[in-house]
Amino acid sequence: MKARTFVALAVVTLLAVIAVAAVRPPLPGAVSGVGEKLFADLPNRIEDASTIVVRSPAGTVTLERGEQAWLIRERGGYPASFEKVRDAVIALLELERTEPKTGRAEGYARLGLSDSGDAEAAGREIAILDASGRTLARVIVGKTVHAAGGDTSQFVRVPGEERAWLARGRIDAGAQPRDWIDRRLLDIPSGEISRLHVVRRDGTTLTVVRDGADSPQLTLQEVPKGARVKRPEALQSMIGVFSPLDIEDVAEAAAIAAAAQPVRLEVTRFGGETVTANVNEWNGEYWLTFAASAAAGGGPAPFENARQRLAKWAFQVPAWKIEPLLKPIGDLIETAADTGPRSR
Repeated sequence: MKARTFVALAVVTLLAVIAVAAVRPPLPGAVSGVGEKLFADLPNRIEDASTIVVRSPAGTVTLERGEQAWLIRERGGYPASFEKVRDAVIALLELERTEPKTGRAEGYARLGLSDSGDAEAAGREIAILDASGRTLARVIVGKTVHAAGGDTSQFVRVPGEERAWLARGRIDAGAQPRDWIDRRLLDIPSGEISRLHVVRRDGTTLTVVRDGADSPQLTLQEVPKGARVKRPEALQSMIGVFSPLDIEDVAEAAAIAAAAQPVRLEVTRFGGETVTANVNEWNGEYWLTFAASAAAGGGPAPFENARQRLAKWAFQVPAWKIEPLLKPIGDLIETAADTGPRSR
């Protein structure tokens, strides 16, 4: 048999096998859907998405589509991170059924897909709704599986379907409103700050001044005669608080009980722009609030990621960021007596 004839015959045979397989009915007990997208028709309707709801034993998060951003209902309409919303929606679109799992309700718990209130066994429900409240997609996601090759899968269940699935992909949908906020509040390079002025609750001040733009030389103005700064890098830590400053949570400013005497921060950039903020302690955390004038537009404002007027909000900031600004001056300076030789 000629080689060309043999190849042609092999091709015909292969096509015949494929044709038979295509019309052959599934084996008894076989489950259809393997390799299919969990929501195959969602890409055609995703533009209608108006609300995203995430429910879990930890609570509920509601994201509502605004004119320019997705807004977090449980945070008074504060903007959600565009990247986090985008990534969650893309992950939902890409979920692919890879392996059928249990179809019995009693088996859901071990996959993290239970309807119970047990945080360890319960799944996290994610729903996308249109403006009329009609469901575009709804899924319960459970435990994550990491394969040896680096692929990530997740146990999922579509409400209304009995069978659970192992699906290729993973949705990172936070169960707390704070998981969705845009965390970057300020990013003022320290080399652009000409002066940092801190007024503490007792009225004492700390003022750090930079000699010139991007100059490494920092001066603490409150150093008394005969004393010096113990560690110059401590001043750099203070002025570097804002490069960047990420928040941990947000609340409406009216909900924060302002301290009778908050700590005041004044940050001045080369060029004259000054930003003023108050530091309040509330429920054991530090919260920043800004005066309305601090949010005024014009010039190279450092609030490019704040999507609403800053005066409306209070921002929870990490303690380790704020505490360098609260140190007493005695912790920052030393006198000649402190550094002189010890008497024997």
